[in-house]
Amino acid sequence: MHTTPATTDEPHAEVVEVWPRDGVIRLVGHVAGLADAPDDGWTLESRARERRRAPSLAGRVRSRLRNRLRAAPRVLAHPAHLEDGRFTAEIPVGALVPPRRGAVEHWDLSFVHADGRRLRAGRWLDDMPGKKRIVAFPTQQAGRGTKVRPYFTDGDALAVRVTRTGR
Repeated sequence: MHTTPATTDEPHAEVVEVWPRDGVIRLVGHVAGLADAPDDGWTLESRARERRRAPSLAGRVRSRLRNRLRAAPRVLAHPAHLEDGRFTAEIPVGALVPPRRGAVEHWDLSFVHADGRRLRAGRWLDDMPGKKRIVAFPTQQAGRGTKVRPYFTDGDALAVRVTRTGR
């Protein structure tokens, strides 16, 4: 489950730099609220939530039914490096391409440790709420007709939107 920390004291992955370029999205930051974070055993997990453009009520019902019938969401693991509480990780944008044309997927990002600890990635410690309406990252192409762009959610968590219109 990908939840946004209710307070800035809750353990999370505080992303201080996002570099979307050269076919990857590079994240740099630190672990917040977890003093004993081990340096090894971490991966960056991307978990897909499929969305349709401006869904109608019937479309939302179909989407919910389809999502319930789906065996499991698409989940990808990317290498992450953590040292002294600071992390770096890269997501290759080509790995996020939806399987169907016309699909829009939103990927939630979390750092996951081998022992099961999960830290949602986002930016909460900067005293600037509402980044979704303030911060805009550049879009990258991932093959023909696929656009990839990181963004902050309403709760200031970091996510990635992927739109596939072409092949």
